[in-house]
Amino acid sequence: MLLILFLIKMNCIITLKINDYFPKLESIPYENFICLITNGDFKERIPISNKLKDSMKEFKSNLISYMQGESIKRKSLQWQKRKPIPIPSIVPKFEENYSVDKHYDKNRERAEHNKLKAQVQKEKKGALRELRKDNMFLARKKLQEIKEKDREYKEKIKGIYGMLGNEQGEQNKYNRERKRRKN
Repeated sequence: MLLILFLIKMNCIITLKINDYFPKLESIPYENFICLITNGDFKERIPISNKLKDSMKEFKSNLISYMQGESIKRKSLQWQKRKPIPIPSIVPKFEENYSVDKHYDKNRERAEHNKLKAQVQKEKKGALRELRKDNMFLARKKLQEIKEKDREYKEKIKGIYGMLGNEQGEQNKYNRERKRRKN
């Protein structure tokens, strides 16, 4: 009884505490609970004074106004409105005129970037190839110069050996003749 009076004065509902006193009310919604207060379901169990009846009527009106205000404020929960995400397809996409050289990228910026990157690599490869060719040409020229110098040196040495051989031959001839004269 004191709890109900306290609830009426505080203008609030604590259903657990009320259900302790009135077990029938456990599964009754708030709208039906308001009707029970006014219909006198409590009156049969507890003798109620006129003052309490007035307090209950006031409580009922406060409760009804509160419930109406809550029903206006409250809206049912809804999902956020956004575009539905499609389920990704696992069916392979085939190109009619597929080319190995062509890149199939839907992102234009990334495709352009990759194209420029490939072009830079191609140019770099070409430049390295040209450098290798130049180096090979320079190496061939240097080798030709070295061979030419070696050939000239060999001819010079051959000429010197030839001259020395002739001189040695003449020396030997002279020595033989001298021996003959002595004998």
